[in-house]
Amino acid sequence: AALAVLHLVLHVAVAGVGKNKNRPKTSGGGGGGAGGARTQLQNSYKVTSLVMNGLLAGLGTYHFYFTLPNTTAASERIAGYEELGMLSAIIIAYNLWALPVGLAIKEPSEMIFHHVAVLLVASLPAFFTNGFRYFTPFFFGLIEISSVPLVMMNAFRENPHLDREYPITSLIAGGSFAVSFIVTRVIMWMPQSYDFCRLAFLLCYTSESFGGRAILGAGILANFFLTALQLFWARKIINGVMDVLLLSKKVKETS
Repeated sequence: AALAVLHLVLHVAVAGVGKNKNRPKTSGGGGGGAGGARTQLQNSYKVTSLVMNGLLAGLGTYHFYFTLPNTTAASERIAGYEELGMLSAIIIAYNLWALPVGLAIKEPSEMIFHHVAVLLVASLPAFFTNGFRYFTPFFFGLIEISSVPLVMMNAFRENPHLDREYPITSLIAGGSFAVSFIVTRVIMWMPQSYDFCRLAFLLCYTSESFGGRAILGAGILANFFLTALQLFWARKIINGVMDVLLLSKKVKETS
């Protein structure tokens, strides 16, 4: 409910800003009619996501580096740290809001499946005793560092007039996103994902409850999907960076 109110306030603010701008009614400038309404919804969605991703990134980074000990027993990583369940509650609320809004603005299908997978994985620490809450600061917090410049980069990409007016800011947003994504969602992600899957598989293997095995198995499969998605996006990012570097090299050679 709080997210819906925040989104509504930001949507009204974005719509007001758009009306005060005397730009031509193009697809990138927030034209009238249904297209203009969708553009306003997309922009308010991005601003709301920027606020939430910044909050999650700050909380997750703090707990990852200052709350969690460097070494813990496997049992503590599985069943301890009940106080960190708040991060899973926040991420569930965020994705319950983002899923219908994402459908409304026609987000790519991989993002829709991403919302569903996150809801599934986040249900473990939110609703179960053996909830792997040790991993919540990383998976539901720290990795959102890359989402902050992503929101800004998408805003520039979908609003070409902003890219023309602030080219340096657009370049910084794109570069920051590429670096932060590779660091947090590939280099740091892989060992965290492996440790989670290893412990979840051991618990699933030793569980005597069919329901427990089903829930843990679903969590493991969702983690596999999310890991594959990070690698898929990482490949696209690397290819994009290489294209930009090759293009700039050709420009220098021809100038």
